[in-house]
Amino acid sequence: MSILKVNTIQDKGGNTLLSSDGAGNITGGLASNTPYWYADLISGEQSSVSRATATKVTAWGNVNQSSDNAFDASSGRFTVPTGKAGTYVMFGAIDGYFFDAGNDGNRVYAAIYLNGSLKTATNFQFSSASLTRTVPVSTYTATLSVGDYVELWGYVEDSAASGTCKFQGGTTFMGYRIGA
Repeated sequence: MSILKVNTIQDKGGNTLLSSDGAGNITGGLASNTPYWYADLISGEQSSVSRATATKVTAWGNVNQSSDNAFDASSGRFTVPTGKAGTYVMFGAIDGYFFDAGNDGNRVYAAIYLNGSLKTATNFQFSSASLTRTVPVSTYTATLSVGDYVELWGYVEDSAASGTCKFQGGTTFMGYRIGA
């Protein structure tokens, strides 16, 4: 009987397929679902939101998790790092304050963009003539290559076109790689 002892198994390109901390715990590679990120607006808001215009969320006041430093809060973008191509699952939610939104069937959208192009959007219809807080959630799964980037955008559809509109509170953007 033979025993093979290693801390890291790599592919030909030097990418970690599997690693261990030496105590029997898997710490990286396929089992780790990295890279991953989670950002939110809990500690801030984005008030530069126009109606009838797609607006990228950029006021990320809180980046709770970001392995590989792959989420850039200032640009509001997750970029696939070198050696981390693969299938990713992403989730985005817009929590907003929409004053005088009207009760005429208008909507707010949460949208995920890939490399600057819209890939998926979820919407929620306004339910109040004055203050509406809504959290539409958009999900997207895609195979991403090194250098691909994803962003969360919001869109407020409102024929009245008046009042205050901003992203706040529970606006979140997160995702992770499913293996390699």
